[in-house]
This record gives sequence, C-alpha cells and structure tokens, in this order.
Amino acid sequence: MRPAAIALCMLACLSSARAASNTPQPRSQAEYRDHLRSLATLIAQCQQHIDASHCNADAVGPDDIVTATQQAGPRRIPYGWLRGLLDRIGSQKISPADAGPLLKTATQRIQLEESEALGFSASGLPALSNHAAERSALTAILERAEFRHADRSLTQRVLEAIAIWLNQRLTGLVEYSAHRRWLGLLLEWGLVAFACLGLAYWFVRQTRRARGLHSETPQQHQNAPAMRNWERLREEADEAARQQRWRDAVRGYYWATIARFESRGQWPADRARTPREYLRLVVPGHAKHDDLRLLTQRFETCWYGSETATQPDCDAARQLCERLVAR
Repeated sequence: MRPAAIALCMLACLSSARAASNTPQPRSQAEYRDHLRSLATLIAQCQQHIDASHCNADAVGPDDIVTATQQAGPRRIPYGWLRGLLDRIGSQKISPADAGPLLKTATQRIQLEESEALGFSASGLPALSNHAAERSALTAILERAEFRHADRSLTQRVLEAIAIWLNQRLTGLVEYSAHRRWLGLLLEWGLVAFACLGLAYWFVRQTRRARGLHSETPQQHQNAPAMRNWERLREEADEAARQQRWRDAVRGYYWATIARFESRGQWPADRARTPREYLRLVVPGHAKHDDLRLLTQRFETCWYGSETATQPDCDAARQLCERLVAR
C-alpha cells in the first residue's frame, strides 16, 4: 500500500506542477515580446532538429495575459496550438516531412504576433484604434439604405412559414424516397399524369372555344343582374320600335342578343369587342352563326352606315333576336 500511495502522491504533484506551468501568466508588453522571441527560437531549433528534445511542448510555457491599455483591458494570448503541434512532433505522430510545413506556418504566426507586439510599443494603442476604425466602417455600411429592412407584415411571415414547411416536407420526402425506388417512380409518373391531365383539359377548353360558344353555365344563367340586363335592353328596343325610332330599336335588339349570350356564360363579357369580333367567336357552321351574321350586318348598316333604318329593318332584327336568345 505504501509504494502505491507514494506513486499516487508523485503523480498528483506532477499533475499540479504541469497545471501550474500552464496557468496564464500576466506579462508586461516587454515580457510578452521576449516570450514571443523565445518561441521563435524554439520553433527554429525544432525545424533544424526534429526530435523530442528540441521539440519540447513544455518549453512553450504558459499562456500570456497582456494589457495594452486600461481602456482595452487584459487580453489572453493562447499557445495551445503550438504546444499541441510540438507534442505531436515530439511523439512522432507527425512525420518530419509533414512537420516542416507546419513549423513554417507556426513561424509565420509568431512573426505576425511579434509585429503586433511592436505596434503596441510604437503607438501605444494601434490595435485598438484599428478595431475602432473597422467598427466605424462596419457601422457606416450597415446604416445604408439597402441594409434597412422594415418589419415584415403578417402575410409575409405566414407565407414564409408555409414555404419553410413545404420545403421541410419535400426534403423529408426526398430523403425517404432515396431508399425506396417505388416511391420515386410513383412521384415521377404521378407528375407525368398530372401534366397530361392539364394538357387534356386545355385541349378540351380550346376545342369548345373553337366551336364558337361555350356550353351554357347554370350559375351564369341564374345571375339575376345579367338576366335583367339583356331583358332590359330588349324592352328598350321594343319601346323604341313603338316610338318608330327604328335605328335605336335595331341597336337595342343587337345588344340584347349579345348580353343574352354573356348571361348564359357562352362567351366571356368584354365591352371592348367590336361586332365583328363577336361574330368571329362563333365559327361558321354553328347553328347560330348565320342568324348572328345577319343581325350584325343589319346593325352595322343601320347604326354605322349611311342608310336610314326602316320598319322592315326593325322587324327583321326583332325576329333574329328572338331566334338567337331562344334556348
């Protein structure tokens, strides 16, 4: 028991001594520069003789605590990176061929810290002033208009949350299908089928449009304002005919017919169309094409032409209107 106790005591003493040697030590600026010179000498010796005696990690010494000014406060300079490098070189965990470039990089780092240490003695506060200048430049950049973002609205936040959720779901689906080929094929063929259905729907709509009139829509047929509109136009045309205003009557019958087609949803309402454009919506061969063509010609002749509208013109327009608005 006694030899074991002595061994434990010696181990504890060595551990405490090693911990004490690695405890950061406050140093003045002159002592800090001297320490850096000693580290440069140690690295140079290790470069010349890459072995355990010349690459001793314990020779690095503890970390430094340097205070440049009272305003800047103390700054800790760690050397754990150099201790670890020398320890691996000394224990031959790094070959001499690989140790050369690493020691060269360590030399450059020590030289950089030496130059910063010399700056302390030259101007007293160069690093602090450099940091202040950099911070001022960053502040000036961040105050520009392009970096000023107003608070996002609730709609924007909701849309962003939805986009993030969809992205997460799609990412999870991709990861899930990476190991399941059948799921990838299902998604692929499902996308193709969806595209084909969309193309078929577009083709059917274009085919119906090419026929000239859409099928009658019940929702549009029950639209009371549209129904009153075409009926009101026909009543105004009948009133104009009773007052022998044949020109106004022909115009009323024509627009009552157009409004009737719109109320059925057989073509979309568009007041910017000309009579000829309305006629082109009904392809030749359609059951209503000839009547609409005759009504359009009579309306253009009486309203835009130089001929004076007569009662026969009004009677013909009324008959054409009645045939066109009938089911």
